[in-house]
Amino acid sequence: MSIKICHIFIIVLLLCIGCEEVPLKDSVFTIPIDITKKYPSVDIQIKRIIPLELTKESAFKRAHKVIESPLNYFVMDRSENKIYIFDKDGHFQVSIDRKGNGPGEYTTITDINIDPYSRSLHILDPRGKFIGLSLDDFSTVTDEILFQGVRNVTNFQLLNEDLIVMYSFAYVGEKTIRFYSRKEDKFVKEMLESNVVDTKGAMNFGMSPFRVWNNTLKYTDINTYYSYEITGTTLDPEIYIDVGKNSFDFKTIAGQDYTYDIFNHIYENNKAFPISIIFENDDYLAFGIYYDNAIRTYIVKKSNRSIFKLNMPEYPSNMMDFLSICNGLHLDKFRGIVSNPGMAEHIFEYALYDESIGNQISKLKSGDNPVIFEYELKF
Repeated sequence: MSIKICHIFIIVLLLCIGCEEVPLKDSVFTIPIDITKKYPSVDIQIKRIIPLELTKESAFKRAHKVIESPLNYFVMDRSENKIYIFDKDGHFQVSIDRKGNGPGEYTTITDINIDPYSRSLHILDPRGKFIGLSLDDFSTVTDEILFQGVRNVTNFQLLNEDLIVMYSFAYVGEKTIRFYSRKEDKFVKEMLESNVVDTKGAMNFGMSPFRVWNNTLKYTDINTYYSYEITGTTLDPEIYIDVGKNSFDFKTIAGQDYTYDIFNHIYENNKAFPISIIFENDDYLAFGIYYDNAIRTYIVKKSNRSIFKLNMPEYPSNMMDFLSICNGLHLDKFRGIVSNPGMAEHIFEYALYDESIGNQISKLKSGDNPVIFEYELKF
């Protein structure tokens, strides 16, 4: 099965906004990864399985992002341009489908987040619109923001009550990060120039580049292996994932045109690229790296910086069946998602779990809605 699950976005450049590049600091935490090395493995202990109820109204194609409020899970399906809402036990509540060109409507969606300041679900239309829907009824429009001069913004995160940080999948010479002020109703800063060459398969895995830990917003640049801490409207490099000779740099294919297949290049040249997502809590950093047509998940203990590999199946296109770090739920506790429940017994072949969870896993079948699983690490 082909792994060409990329999303190509055309970016319209912003004009008349302050630009700034990001200097590197000596204090950057470098994580050296030898992709060919056999690292000590760490097992997962499954604590809970949450099947998302399947009904005629709740059936969806793929969970591209899952976020949560105290009461609900919100599942974004980009292919349907719909959002499905389940309670914390996985029971279906309602779906959101507001496709259109009018007020309170979107043409397509690429990201969702909870706005704690207005108690609303924010929906991003990459063609230049945010829509906020009340968490009380999921239908009342709490706010609507139209941002001009840039289209195809793919991800966003609220920095505070005023500032929204936006990420654009951009090509060489274009900026990827922009700060939008709600008070001023305009972009106030753009930064971080893209190094991506416009080739066949130039990719965005659809993972959120943002994460929040200890009330600090962080950003991962999957194309350069760097993670940044966002303070105000500045980016401070804090982590670099160094895959050595297996690293990929777009400069090496700078002379290629759109017909050049980057996935073949990565595979044939043994490159480990890109990073899929980063998870962080007090004790661990975890991240996935795409290598040999599969996602491999690495765990770093913060206390002594020792490196482990998560004991999960590595086979071509494994990310089509499961993600050990669920996009949108990549904070605080470990949670993954099984997109193909019919593969659950194989996916959890090396996992630890009790009899009741084993019974749940044995009943999962192909065609079911995806399943969220919570787990702990067992060294």
